Amino acid sequence: VLDAKTGKPLAIASRGDVDARTSRIPGSTVKPFAFAAALEAGTVDTTTKIDCENGVKTYGTHTVRDSSPNATLDLAGILAVSSNVCTAKLVEPLGDQLGQAFRRYRLSAPEHVDTRSFEGAAVAFGEGVAVSPLELASAYTALADGGIHHALTGDGVRVMREDTARTVLGLMEHVVVDSCGTGQAARLAGVRVAGKTGTARSKPGSDRNYASFVGVTPADAPRFVILVGIDGVTTAGGKAAAPVFATIAAHVLR
Repeated sequence: VLDAKTGKPLAIASRGDVDARTSRIPGSTVKPFAFAAALEAGTVDTTTKIDCENGVKTYGTHTVRDSSPNATLDLAGILAVSSNVCTAKLVEPLGDQLGQAFRRYRLSAPEHVDTRSFEGAAVAFGEGVAVSPLELASAYTALADGGIHHALTGDGVRVMREDTARTVLGLMEHVVVDSCGTGQAARLAGVRVAGKTGTARSKPGSDRNYASFVGVTPADAPRFVILVGIDGVTTAGGKAAAPVFATIAAHVLR
């Protein structure tokens, strides 16, 4: 749990051998930053619609799949259903700009990113980067505070335009409020929540997942960034982590 306006940790808790400072594959919780990069580059706007190709896109011997088939969606819809295919297509025009943007947002990324390849697509949907839960939660402070990234020390620096942060935060509300959103279990009565689910394999070849949810609340006047990550489960972030977020958020907002 971080203070959304300063980045300072208010609570860090872990169980087992999990360490909030250890880098790992985060999955779809980095997608909002791919959206931010595309918005800042001017290659899309909130009215842009993309064909999700019914949830399957092939890059040579690699295939990107969505958890459900979708046709054409706008940006809010893409983020709500967490389409890997549409996120990959969203960043295709960016090339190395995607890596540059990620590094500006304080997320690690390769120097060269071919966004028309499987490897580049994987960066955009969170399978081709590694970041610790604390680093990722800190990155979300930029979305919560109008483009100002707050380090854990409290130092702040502008990393994206204010309008970009505001737009992405609004898109993230659809993840929680839309009937097709993957983060519906993060809803709070009378309080707006903006967030993103994530599901990645615990480790290569594993049949277990690292399921996570990162949320900003209240979304209309952010006070907290809360990240919940649960390793070794068979379910997705929306099922495993989002309900825990809701419990924690309800407590800190009292």
